[in-house]
Amino acid sequence: MRSPLPALVLAAIVVIGGAAGCGRDEIASETGTTVAPSGSSTTSAATSGPSSTSTPTSTGSSTPTSTGTSGSATTTVAPLAAAGTGTRSGPARGTGVALLTDLRFGANAGFDRVVFEFAGANLPEWSVAYDPGPFTEDGSGSPVPVRGQAFLRVQMQGGSGVNLDTGQVTYDGPDRLAGGSGPVIEVVRTGDFEAVMGWVVGSEARVPFRVTALTSPSRLVIDLVRPG
Repeated sequence: MRSPLPALVLAAIVVIGGAAGCGRDEIASETGTTVAPSGSSTTSAATSGPSSTSTPTSTGSSTPTSTGTSGSATTTVAPLAAAGTGTRSGPARGTGVALLTDLRFGANAGFDRVVFEFAGANLPEWSVAYDPGPFTEDGSGSPVPVRGQAFLRVQMQGGSGVNLDTGQVTYDGPDRLAGGSGPVIEVVRTGDFEAVMGWVVGSEARVPFRVTALTSPSRLVIDLVRPG
């Protein structure tokens, strides 16, 4: 009588191979360190999915154009765990400059998500806080208009979209990524100068937010609560 073992082994290989092929936005099973309003840390799971194509309506002096990728809701998060309006910050991870490779937006049930993805295991030292503006470009000092009524300033020390050792560009845009129907209206780069990156998230209101550091791949995830 033939043993069923080979068939079982083959089935296991197929299952493992399918799991390894999951898309990079399927992060529901991953955990990261969420910085709570008090400054303490809690562990939380992050989720995302396909994209929203809603056109934002807000005040401002620029019109965003973007080809970035995004995601739609798979999980309702209400209220968003550890969300608040205070400053969030976190340490660098890994060694050397963290190289930005992707920026994307996702409209989820109960919150909007902005994701910064980095090469390898590195993550820059980061700080996220509301800032009234106006904003200027790092290095040149040129004005950078951002649409919205409230603004989250994202500062990354030890991060860049260019490998300063080789000159290779690891992130070539967009510098202005459109959001959805709210709260996120657009995400705008304000600088990438001497391994310091700056971005601003234009929001329709000063809503609570949380920041999560994820791995495999390295990502900095900013979730903004959707009012209502």
